Amino acid sequence: MNESKTDVNGETILQDLGNTLHRYRAGLISDGQAAKETSILNAMLRAYDIADLQKKVEAMEHVIGARK
Repeated sequence: MNESKTDVNGETILQDLGNTLHRYRAGLISDGQAAKETSILNAMLRAYDIADLQKKVEAMEHVIGARK
């Protein structure tokens, strides 16, 4: 998994998903480990997407509010 000190974002989560797939296909991790990692990463991706969407909605609300 991407364990660097960089910000977690959609791109880094997708990279981690790809890394999990690569390690699974190479036989480096078990079915169970791959499933656990994938489940966690999918939850993180959904949470990131929701947070990102919320920021966009708030920005649009701010623009609309300023126009009134």
